[in-house]
Amino acid sequence: MAKPISIREFDAHEAGPLLADKRFGRLKPVSCTRCGKETGFTRRLFEITGVPKSKQRDDEIQNLIRFHFNQQYSIEFVFFKGHGRKFFVDSALCSGCGSTAVAYDIEFDDDLFAAAAKLTGKSQAETKKGVEEIYEKLRQKSL
Repeated sequence: MAKPISIREFDAHEAGPLLADKRFGRLKPVSCTRCGKETGFTRRLFEITGVPKSKQRDDEIQNLIRFHFNQQYSIEFVFFKGHGRKFFVDSALCSGCGSTAVAYDIEFDDDLFAAAAKLTGKSQAETKKGVEEIYEKLRQKSL
């Protein structure tokens, strides 16, 4: 018989080290899609257990968990993260309007460029330049 899915919210003491971890913290809140505020987000982290690793990216499982968060915590928008052997939900609350409709983005730092360079076989400088060129093309298209 399958293990039931359980959800446990981390307190600030438990969440702090996880948010400080470079790999976990790389995807972070950047702006509220309701009011446009770009700072001052309160993070809420939850550990999800009972979901096999092979099912963590399954749309049906994620939609079930999203529904639970909406019903039990009034959180509409969540981000799913795997870290180590654990499965997490990350949510942010806007201090401006109280919305959880907060956009997340990846923080590009030297560690990320080094990892990407290793995967592509290019130098870190070439990798960074390539990403910057793509970013600029996308930015120009959105203007």
